[in-house]
Amino acid sequence: MSKHCAHYSRDEIEELRSPPGAALISIRDPGSGRPRLRADEWVRTLELQFHDISNPPPGGGSLWDSWGLQGYVLPDVSHAVKIARFVHKHWDHSILVHCEMGLSRSAAVCEVLVGLGWDYVATRSEGRRLANRRLVELLREEFARRA
Repeated sequence: MSKHCAHYSRDEIEELRSPPGAALISIRDPGSGRPRLRADEWVRTLELQFHDISNPPPGGGSLWDSWGLQGYVLPDVSHAVKIARFVHKHWDHSILVHCEMGLSRSAAVCEVLVGLGWDYVATRSEGRRLANRRLVELLREEFARRA
């Protein structure tokens, strides 16, 4: 059975009907409302909240404040663990991923899934080239640890 991955924006996922058997990873900014999903259709859903920060300033503290990042939630190991668990649970399914713009966080998850054997379905011209590098590395490390 062929399994696919694709990434979408918040607006796109709200309009999309769930492909049969597909699982959804829903990534949104902390404090933002849930997307208006057709909940009865998306029976396999993982919801996460973290900001789209790829390269934070080293050391944190005053650098974080000067970069305007105080209060932001970075993608971290706990997010990678949750995504890996969800993927392993739905290993034989297509997985769709969305984030606010559908360009970075969701693309990062798809980039890693392609490396694990999913077929990529391009949903936009940017493809995976804007993938959040921090999240890609965290996910690769987590899947390597589980191998």
